[in-house]
Amino acid sequence: MHGTKTGKYRRLILAMLLSMLALGGLPIQSPALELVVALDTSGSMKQNDPHQLLPQAVRLLVTLVQPQDRLGLLTFEDGAALRLPVSPLTPAHNQQALAELKKLAPRGLYTDLYAALEEGLKAFPGEDRTPSRALILLTDGQMDINPQKGQSADFTARLIQEVLPQYQERKIPIYAVAFTEQSDQKLLQQLADQTGGRFLLVQQAADLYLAFATIYEELEHPQTAPVIGDQFMIDASVQEATLIISRARPRTAVALIDPQGKKISFKNVRPPIKWFATNNFDLITIPQPKPGRWRLVGHQNRGNRVILVTDVQLQCPFLPYAAGQDEEIIIAAGLAQRQILMHTKPLLETTIFSATLESSDHKQKFVYPLEATGLGLPGSWPQGLRVGRLPPLEGAALWHLSIQALGKTWQRQQNFSLPIIAPWFVPQVQPQSPDGQVTIKFTAATGRQAQGLEGWLSVKKPSGQIQASRLSLEESKDFQFNFQPPVSGTYEVTLQLSGTTDQGRPLLIRSPVVAVEVPAALASQSTAADSNSPSGRSELIIRLAIGLIAILVLAGLTVLLFRFWQRRSRLSPARSIAVGDEVSLPFEKENLLLKAQVMSLKETLAQVEAANQALEKEIKLTKVQNAAEQEELRKELEHYQQQARMVGQLETRLHQAENDAKNMQEEYLALFSRTQQDKDIYKKD
Repeated sequence: MHGTKTGKYRRLILAMLLSMLALGGLPIQSPALELVVALDTSGSMKQNDPHQLLPQAVRLLVTLVQPQDRLGLLTFEDGAALRLPVSPLTPAHNQQALAELKKLAPRGLYTDLYAALEEGLKAFPGEDRTPSRALILLTDGQMDINPQKGQSADFTARLIQEVLPQYQERKIPIYAVAFTEQSDQKLLQQLADQTGGRFLLVQQAADLYLAFATIYEELEHPQTAPVIGDQFMIDASVQEATLIISRARPRTAVALIDPQGKKISFKNVRPPIKWFATNNFDLITIPQPKPGRWRLVGHQNRGNRVILVTDVQLQCPFLPYAAGQDEEIIIAAGLAQRQILMHTKPLLETTIFSATLESSDHKQKFVYPLEATGLGLPGSWPQGLRVGRLPPLEGAALWHLSIQALGKTWQRQQNFSLPIIAPWFVPQVQPQSPDGQVTIKFTAATGRQAQGLEGWLSVKKPSGQIQASRLSLEESKDFQFNFQPPVSGTYEVTLQLSGTTDQGRPLLIRSPVVAVEVPAALASQSTAADSNSPSGRSELIIRLAIGLIAILVLAGLTVLLFRFWQRRSRLSPARSIAVGDEVSLPFEKENLLLKAQVMSLKETLAQVEAANQALEKEIKLTKVQNAAEQEELRKELEHYQQQARMVGQLETRLHQAENDAKNMQEEYLALFSRTQQDKDIYKKD
């Protein structure tokens, strides 16, 4: 009963949150951000960054952050020094930040990470005036302390024991960038993981700007237009577009071709367009860009971003900051215009929503469609949202998540980092008891909470039959599951739960299969267990058939005895046996025999009723199991149908693109033909 109330309470909260999302609006701007950038200026940076690419990469970050944000800058080597106090990014503060970046010069002998994090903590104002803070730490080395101060190992221990807890207490994540393999990656990873930040490894100086672009996206979650091949789409709602374009080669110039076919480059750019060019990337800001399809020239197909300022936004509520290895990832996406969720049918029917997951090593990539259906999720999802269920990702790793909405004349994309961390529940098979009982202990993850968990624990037997048990938990906590294996072989146990996290995010848990090997010597031989196995069920049916046959035989004997009793009742009870008479028993003995037969019949009927009850239980359990199996098949079929619909939509879009390309080619040939004719006329003249 309590589990039912908890489920209703959970669904009510979720419905309220989603109603607020639909009616109260979605924020157009992200909350103000307070950011401190700590840069390594030790002497080794001169060798690892000989062309001074780090200041250019930081300039990209300074240009991208919003005017309402606050930024500070410090450098560290033998010690740490605050170069720029944390202040709002006014034009004057922005110019001061760029001036400080130009002054950066590697010269220190040591790398004092302890001083860097201690000074970074002091740089943030004492009061929590902003909901979001972060420290960006970039270094190419390890903790290397001046021997006059002490031992490097001691300062590393102090950093973990004294400084790190302060970042955790003040909820300041550390975004640690390891520049080169020689960095203390283990320490930087620990700093990032334990504060809720991110760890990034940059192999070469030319890729530093990509690290800062990734951190910016992680902190601000800006609206972007996807770059598909060499093209991106701009619509009339876009007020400003900022482009980060990776050059194909260091000295190959990048150019843009607007929807009217005009070529724009660094050499011919005119205000109000701003263009910052480096050997590795170009940073371009275009106010009021022309609507239509834009093209890129001289770029490479990685790291390109088109960041938009627009009132029409792709919103992605309830995304997990991190997902457990046993968690189905729920993706919800919708379009909002001026804080109102859009649910216009023609718009949504011509828009393809999808989610793409790519591993950080770029070796794995999955694309999933987002559909209007809730896909069996709890709560009522408002009209206009598109939802998808992504299967659990095994192994702790960092994945890149891109959510896209592709329309005919507009496109939106949002990019996220998704760490896969420890599972919500870790199963452990306990030693099997002497009576054959199997116990599996499920240990809940620490530091995370979920409420109103309801679902199933299913056991797949060696024969393939699935037996399911209902499970209800008020919160995520340790529990254990027991079952009696009737026969030897491999049993597969799976946990499936649904609920909400303590932040109100919908949660679906589907644990990996737990394989339990049961040897023949420990397999239970109990009748109750046998009745649940396929072989036991067959024996039950056989016993039932034998019982029914016995009932028929006994019924026939009863009829014969009854008729015999009727015949004897017409004779004198005192008559003795004589030669020539029918052989019969005295009436009293016949009555006793009938009573014995009736008692036997009652016992047989009791056995048959017990067998019927057991069979009814088996039938009910089978119905539950069949329902679970049918639900799994339904989900698989639904996923297949979604993929098929998405493929069909993409094929239609591809066909349209091919037609557009063909039309453009025909127009180009016609234009070329007219140009040739004009040349011929000019020559004749």
